Amino acid sequence: VSIYEDGRPDEGNLFYTDSKYGERIGRAEYRWDMLGGNWELDAEAAFNRLDREAEVGVLVPPATGNSDIPPEDRVFDRVPFPGGSGGVTEDRYEAILTHNRSLGEGVTLQIGGGYEFSRLSQTGTGGATREFWRPKGSANLAWTIEPGFDLSFKLARTVGQLSFGQFLATVDLDDNNNNAGNIALVPQQAWEADLELKKQFGEWGSGTLRTYARLIDDYIDIVPVPGGESPGNIDGQARLLGIAFNATVNLDPIGWKGAKLTTSSAYEATSLTDPLTGEDRPFSGQRYYRNESSLRWDIPDSNWALGTGINIGLNEPYVRLFETGRSWEGPIYQFLFVENKDVLGLNVGLNVFNFTNA
Repeated sequence: VSIYEDGRPDEGNLFYTDSKYGERIGRAEYRWDMLGGNWELDAEAAFNRLDREAEVGVLVPPATGNSDIPPEDRVFDRVPFPGGSGGVTEDRYEAILTHNRSLGEGVTLQIGGGYEFSRLSQTGTGGATREFWRPKGSANLAWTIEPGFDLSFKLARTVGQLSFGQFLATVDLDDNNNNAGNIALVPQQAWEADLELKKQFGEWGSGTLRTYARLIDDYIDIVPVPGGESPGNIDGQARLLGIAFNATVNLDPIGWKGAKLTTSSAYEATSLTDPLTGEDRPFSGQRYYRNESSLRWDIPDSNWALGTGINIGLNEPYVRLFETGRSWEGPIYQFLFVENKDVLGLNVGLNVFNFTNA
């Protein structure tokens, strides 16, 4: 709602939804030993639903002499929004057979595979029912090189899950853009590879280094659809390469008892073919770098702890058909905290976030 004091008529728009979600899941597992290894058969059935009624409205100008009515009490002329109303249901079944075995001292292999079947049904504007058979599975090789030093490699074929609200039209009043809804959405699939090293450094702490890659089919992003733009599947293969590092460094060995540094960072490079221009670009709005680091001091011989840290997030530009921009909050936030670990048996803390006004 925009209230004007210069004689112009007040303006306002409304988007209202009444959504009901439901989910039922049943799962069964059976394990046995055979042929020198462990076997497991998993079966799962899931039934999900969304029912939504949507309305849009415009502000009704107040009667003469009532212009001081607060914005939250203003009246809107509301009408049904057919594109945003309807229902989505999914019946999903999957079965996975997994085998674990030892390949030698400190080396283990886990391999599994199966299928997922899903039936997606939509009611409302342009409703349809579709069925999908999707293979999925993974292979995981783990090697304990020496005590406290582990290497693992995982290769997987995955099937994503859809957000049901993306099938229906929406209105974003804050950013002044709309999604037209898309009944043709399909779950994205991906080949995923992860290589991870874990190392314990005794009294100094530990660290983990992980590199990973994703080759994604049917990646979901904003695409042109009849009636405008909406989340949809992109032709071709989307690509993501990443590296992540986590570490804990204890400061006891240098004489600062009870103090430690922790850090968690990740950097990701992404690429896809833009559905409008045909050019390569990063994933829309992707957070390509993130870091959280903190220094914590548990004061010896007391219940007190205090510390400080930073939180960093850097995003790629977001892209729509007629707009591009960047979310650029911060991008560096600082925080402080103090806590007592025994207040009548409770852990009580005070946290101050963004004290430097990022």
